[in-house]
Amino acid sequence: MQDVEYDEETKLVRERQKKVIERWKMLTDRLADEIARGFSLSRIATESEIARIGGYNYTSPVERLRAWSESHYALRGEGRYVGQISVANEIEEKLSAWFDQLDGERAAAKTTVPAFVETAVARKVWSSFEQAREECELMEISAPPGTGKTHAIHPYLAQCRKREGFGCPVWHINLSEFSGSLKSVLQLITSEVNPDNANMKADKDFTGVRMIEEQTEGRGGLLIVDEAQHIGDADRLHGIRILNGLRYFTDRKLFGIAFLSNGEIYRRIAGGKHGQLSSRMEASRVEIKGVPDEDVDLIMAAYGISGKPAREWCIRKAKGAGGLRALIRAFKNAQREFGEVNHQTLTMLGRL
Repeated sequence: MQDVEYDEETKLVRERQKKVIERWKMLTDRLADEIARGFSLSRIATESEIARIGGYNYTSPVERLRAWSESHYALRGEGRYVGQISVANEIEEKLSAWFDQLDGERAAAKTTVPAFVETAVARKVWSSFEQAREECELMEISAPPGTGKTHAIHPYLAQCRKREGFGCPVWHINLSEFSGSLKSVLQLITSEVNPDNANMKADKDFTGVRMIEEQTEGRGGLLIVDEAQHIGDADRLHGIRILNGLRYFTDRKLFGIAFLSNGEIYRRIAGGKHGQLSSRMEASRVEIKGVPDEDVDLIMAAYGISGKPAREWCIRKAKGAGGLRALIRAFKNAQREFGEVNHQTLTMLGRL
């Protein structure tokens, strides 16, 4: 009799645990989607009022949200007071309410702008990411501005987080004119691979390398470097030093590196005496020539635009300067100026 009661109780416990995990998975998947839309963890914590939840000695709401997102076990202890729900349950209740609010706001909006359209360029970029990660190599993915290569990054991160969890070893840094030294690039990487200690400064290159090694070894990760052309002119010593510094991580098989750029990196090293770099990148570089017509069709369908004249106009626009970025801007301008998007309103934009 006791064995039967024990089995029933065990079954109930397992069912409750299953429901907890299913709810957590549903909410973390949605969280990944909202981050891909452009929401930061800080903004989500603020708008959903997670910032008002206390306990567990986490110094910031973002750290609390990150800890919850990385494990369904995290923050499941009892509340600070008798009868109080756990911090994890508080987070889930607030996120659920916030997601419902977002859905209501989007449903009430007069126009629907797609968060992301899966184009042929995006699929090519994703495939290249996977190759760089699997083979742990340096890979340059070059494409003209406006083809959608940068826009593909956050949906890819969302896919990885849904598949592997928020602690998945896929990291993203964005370079700029201020990333002109190896030290500054290492600092960006250390902040990304160890966000809980993002304020920890690597005072020397060696210190930064050690931090990165400790956080990435044996994880089979990928570093995505956007705006990689800012690494600089490879004829300059600092540009080659950055590339050789990053090559150290792939040579050690710590993680693959995918450079998103306009092709400048390979053009520079191929013209110089940098055989170790150029030979690695020659074997694995991907070059996207421009916006394919298929992608224009997909973007038009997502925005509800059709007709042969409109398609011809859109293809011309997408093949020009700015590519898909310029095309989508034209859609938004037509909507704002005329209240609808079609061949007539798109044509009228040029007359304003």
